[in-house]
Amino acid sequence: MNKLVSIIIPNYNCEKYVLRCLNSVIRQEYKNKEIIIIDDGSNDKSIEIIKEYINDHKKEKINLICQNNLNAAIARNKGLELAKGDYVLFLDSDDELEENMLENTIKLLKNNEVDLLIGNYTDIDEAGETIRSKNFFDKKEIIKGEKIFKSLSQLGPVPSNKIYRMDVIKKNNLSWGNVRIGQDLNFYLKYILCCNKVLTIPSKMYKYRIINNSMSRKYNYNIFDIVNSFEDVKKFYKSKKAYNIYEKYIQVLELIHYNLQMSKAKNFKTKQEKLLVMNYFSINEKKINYRKCENYDKKSKKLRLKFKIKVLLKQVYISKFLKAIKK
Repeated sequence: MNKLVSIIIPNYNCEKYVLRCLNSVIRQEYKNKEIIIIDDGSNDKSIEIIKEYINDHKKEKINLICQNNLNAAIARNKGLELAKGDYVLFLDSDDELEENMLENTIKLLKNNEVDLLIGNYTDIDEAGETIRSKNFFDKKEIIKGEKIFKSLSQLGPVPSNKIYRMDVIKKNNLSWGNVRIGQDLNFYLKYILCCNKVLTIPSKMYKYRIINNSMSRKYNYNIFDIVNSFEDVKKFYKSKKAYNIYEKYIQVLELIHYNLQMSKAKNFKTKQEKLLVMNYFSINEKKINYRKCENYDKKSKKLRLKFKIKVLLKQVYISKFLKAIKK
């Protein structure tokens, strides 16, 4: 019998897209699947839409759970508690699976006996039009051991181009960190530490919808949570007696993400807020031990130099004058 796949879908105010998401799952040729939708306190019509959809598809295994507005990480953890599948796929309710993706990937997972499968994906706009293709892999390849961290630790952490094994999650007590920024990265970095073999494939697995008002494009102090996310990952690596792996391959990711979040400083309203953001990430960047980073390459050194220049010239970086020059 085919392995059961649990598809966990957190939903928050996605009335415009949730039907497209659910249809992309239901239309998969792979039949042995369950859909677990965790509504995270929506106040639009998406719950009504989902309930009507469930009523119209009674033959499908669809479970809707409603919770207060906590965050997507807690919703996904709730989904994991309820999931009965052998494999797990996390899908946001504004995204869509590619046609026949499950049929193709589950067969590969089973035949190759790997702990994780990762593929390519497509960025789409709010209307569903293609923006760009995210082609990380041009061939099928099995990656083992420390090469997993060398090759895959800096891969984009989006969740839905990956299929996870439930037994690996349960055995290692894995969960999504309760943070507002860096949730996908948090879970992915913890999971790959528990992998013996990873299969990468050139196929596109899903469509990632870019929405202008999404959480990743809002500017508030939630961005500080990226530091908490890395601290949670560090704690996990230490618990597995693998902190040396973190130092060698993961630390550089702190620089990348601190730079990304610090660049949002200029979008805050007051000068005090902007300086607070820059000082916060500057302080945390100084904690990175670059001497122990095996992947501290030319690209990383160049990024660190840019980061240092921004901090050194922060008064200019956050100024209206610089903004005017760029325009």
